[in-house]
Amino acid sequence: DHDWNEERIRDWLEGVVVKKSPKKVAVQFDRNVYLTDGWMVPDRVLWCQTNSADIRYPRQRSHRRPRQRLPRIQGEHSEEFENRGPFPENDL
Repeated sequence: DHDWNEERIRDWLEGVVVKKSPKKVAVQFDRNVYLTDGWMVPDRVLWCQTNSADIRYPRQRSHRRPRQRLPRIQGEHSEEFENRGPFPENDL
C-alpha cells in the first residue's frame, strides 16, 4: 500500500534499489509505503527477497526520450545573441 493523492491505495509503485545482498534487496520509494498490517515502512525503504514476485524489473525503452529544448531569449538584446557565432572573440 502507498499514498496517492492523499489516499492509501494498493498498486505498483516505482522505487530505486539502494542496497543488494545475495539474499535481500532494499528498495527506496519517494512516497510513504505501508505494510499489509497498516504499519508505515521506516525511511520508505522496503526489504524484499531477491527472487520475490513483488519486484518487477523496469521495461526496456525502445527509443530515447526527446531532449528538452531550452527557451529562446526574449527581450531587447535577443537579436544580439542570435547574430553572433558560437565563440565570440569580442566578449573577452
